[in-house]
Amino acid sequence: MAISTIGFEQFATELTPSQTSGIVYINGGSSVIDGVGFDPRIRVVGNDYRVAAPDGPVYGIPHGGQYFISNAEAETDDILLSTSRVLVESWFGRNEFYGFGGGASAITITAFGASGDLASVSVDLPDTFPGLADPTVMVDSRSFLDFAGEILGYRINRVAIGAFGGQWVADDLRFVDAADVVVPAAPLITIVSDDQGTIQGPLVSGATTDDATPIFSGTAEPGSSVALFDGGVSLGSRAAVAGNGSWSLTPAAALADGSHSVTAIATNAVGLSSGASNVFALTVETTPPAAPVITAAGDDQGIIQGPLVSGATTDDAIPIFSGTAEPGSSVALFDGGVSLGSTTAAAGN
Repeated sequence: MAISTIGFEQFATELTPSQTSGIVYINGGSSVIDGVGFDPRIRVVGNDYRVAAPDGPVYGIPHGGQYFISNAEAETDDILLSTSRVLVESWFGRNEFYGFGGGASAITITAFGASGDLASVSVDLPDTFPGLADPTVMVDSRSFLDFAGEILGYRINRVAIGAFGGQWVADDLRFVDAADVVVPAAPLITIVSDDQGTIQGPLVSGATTDDATPIFSGTAEPGSSVALFDGGVSLGSRAAVAGNGSWSLTPAAALADGSHSVTAIATNAVGLSSGASNVFALTVETTPPAAPVITAAGDDQGIIQGPLVSGATTDDAIPIFSGTAEPGSSVALFDGGVSLGSTTAAAGN
């Protein structure tokens, strides 16, 4: 998926950190950067540009690097970004005009298309350092992905505070090509492994295990990440999918004793999630069963046959032992620690 970040660091050869300029003057006469047309009112600003040089406050604080953009003029709304690419993330901060207070306390980004406005996101810009430029905050606009193929551009508006206008700064705008906005295919759970207790190995769907954190493995879209869910509830862990499409994941917390229906969901780099995978059902039993009870022993060999009491003597070398145990559990007989055989306790016995 073609995702790119416009961070304005490419202008370092044209603009020193103490300068500011319109984009066309430092971008070969063009306002287009990586498929995005920027409003001519937008300026590129260096992180050491000061509104009252040399000792005045810096104009703004970039999210990364040394350069950022600003709406620059005090009375600027409807700042335009012209592009069909989908804006999924950006970083905005409040600029307090010349250090005298004011600035933009909030911004709204609206995606529009041929039919009009499609969607918008709004974010408050905190006044972290009153009277000074403030750090940027992340604007999550992945909701615009729902309108890929319809978007023609974006409008940026602001809430102005104080008498000195409503300026903002912005940096690290992340875009994805509309053609690449594709929901990933549902992943597959292909193997679940028990690596705890005396009985270990692969499990089949519907199995019972004493491993409360079995290893789930499968396939999914390369580059995506996979999370596990139990009946729709997240199991709290996520794994990156390798280049060959494989993934492996253990629940973050132990599964409770009882029945579970586990599925996997893949999420790609821009936050689009797949449908659920195949269901892998398993029952976790980590609590040992209560000790069985031998209630009877029977002699059915020789002249004298019938029930035996503990301590009796018998000529039957293979007497029948009976008793009670947890239904469905396996019961084994031992003689001084040596196994004599086993059976399965019937339901209700």
